[in-house]
Amino acid sequence: TLYSLAPLKKQAGSLQIIILSLIGPMKNHLKLIQSLAFVQGDVDLHVVGPVYDKEYWAECLLASATLPSSVRFHYHGEVAPDRVPDFLSLAHVFACPSESENFGHAILEALSTGKPAITSFGTPWMDLEAAKAGKNITVSSDQIALAIQFFIDMTDEDYKNWSNSAALYARSMVNMESIRSQYYSLF
Repeated sequence: TLYSLAPLKKQAGSLQIIILSLIGPMKNHLKLIQSLAFVQGDVDLHVVGPVYDKEYWAECLLASATLPSSVRFHYHGEVAPDRVPDFLSLAHVFACPSESENFGHAILEALSTGKPAITSFGTPWMDLEAAKAGKNITVSSDQIALAIQFFIDMTDEDYKNWSNSAALYARSMVNMESIRSQYYSLF
């Protein structure tokens, strides 16, 4: 589903990040959490999704407990699909440092709301930086931290530009008229 949200006010030096996915090793929650120890600024990480791997989640919780006081960790659990926009509205940036994604529906939903994405090269969502729609990164804590720091340092004016570009990028990748036409031709 493509959503539309007004850009969240952004202050240089602070950032709201959301990761919305199953919680398991493939999605790299742990590397995302660990990367936050290396950033400078005021950060809130919102984790949304069901726990798929309990041992892995225990590692994530241990890592979150060692984060500096300037980083706050929030776990919201599993949410109903109709509540996704509510949670996306909490964040400036969507993180999905997954090893790979077949499509990455959550990435598309986040981009459509104007949330620049930080994601790996293992997704179909490429050339994000050129489109000012996010950052494609290699999945390592230092690369994740650099991408996060880029957005932490961003001013409100720059963020609004990137937010608008993210929404345009999502819509350019999905031709709704073509999809609607194909849907109706099935019936």
